[in-house]
Amino acid sequence: IGDAIIRGSRGSGKTMLLRYLDIFGNISFDENVKNKKVSESFPVMVNLSLIHTSEWKSSVNSLIESAEKLIYESVLTSLDRKNKELHSAEFRNALFKVKQKLQVLANQEGSDIWKLGVAIRENMSIYFNHILLLIDEVAPVFPKDFFLDSENGFLRWMNSIRNSGPYFTRI
Repeated sequence: IGDAIIRGSRGSGKTMLLRYLDIFGNISFDENVKNKKVSESFPVMVNLSLIHTSEWKSSVNSLIESAEKLIYESVLTSLDRKNKELHSAEFRNALFKVKQKLQVLANQEGSDIWKLGVAIRENMSIYFNHILLLIDEVAPVFPKDFFLDSENGFLRWMNSIRNSGPYFTRI
């Protein structure tokens, strides 16, 4: 529970750990749905290497914007995938309400991740308490000084995500 930054050299198994957490989290989630229990989390794998390499030389703010867009899309894709797997009218209805709420919030102030957090908290809390963002390939995408800047860097960005909704992170 909570957040964690996983560090290690290339090939040390960081991605495999995130994949394990994704698989284990999905098995636990499915079991809880079957038993009509609320899961602590719903895992969502996000690979930042999907941000086009032409953007890697962009400003940090542009990279953050691209990363947040990818996180947003990954959460919705994972929920859609789970909807197809579960064949549950109740889950389908809750997901529909999430998407309706996102349309209502579309023209309001705030980040897309915050809007998604509001919609999820309002409509999916009978299924899970948190989205567990399993974010891979952060270091290659962002410049090194982004991780060293304690005021406006990586930790501030992670705090802004956590404060935007029911999100936990494993990075």
